[in-house]
Amino acid sequence: MKALTIHQPWASFMAMGLKKIETRGRKCHIRERVAICAGKTTPAGHQQFLKSLYNFFNTHISGDPEHKKFYKDFARLVGNRDNFITHLPLGAVVATADIVDCQPTERLRETINPIEFALGNYEDGRFGWIMDNIKPLETPIPIIGKQGFFNIPDIEMAA
Repeated sequence: MKALTIHQPWASFMAMGLKKIETRGRKCHIRERVAICAGKTTPAGHQQFLKSLYNFFNTHISGDPEHKKFYKDFARLVGNRDNFITHLPLGAVVATADIVDCQPTERLRETINPIEFALGNYEDGRFGWIMDNIKPLETPIPIIGKQGFFNIPDIEMAA
């Protein structure tokens, strides 16, 4: 099975079904089930960005049921903890998903919801790798990740 490393907290957002598009600087030609792995480190700046995002949604949440569900799930993940990222799994498979499409971000910006937009980098020249059938693992499986796609033993039965 192919695996893809995504930094936290984005990997957990995907495992929870809050994020269904992974934005990258290159196209993806793979159309198969992959393991979603949380990276072993979290880049600097993500903590502050997510606090700002949490505060934004707390202040501007709409009456849309999808927005309310996102906020509830986001709040459960982030909460008011200053170091919530330290509570997320690192260096582990957290979910499996089907990569079903790849589209230029310029095209996706016109159709995605504001939540998905907030959880990706939709600048010109990038691509959205569209995931479907996302299945979180009940217990993350420790793994040594790599950049790009890499192969791991099939873990579908653990999902």
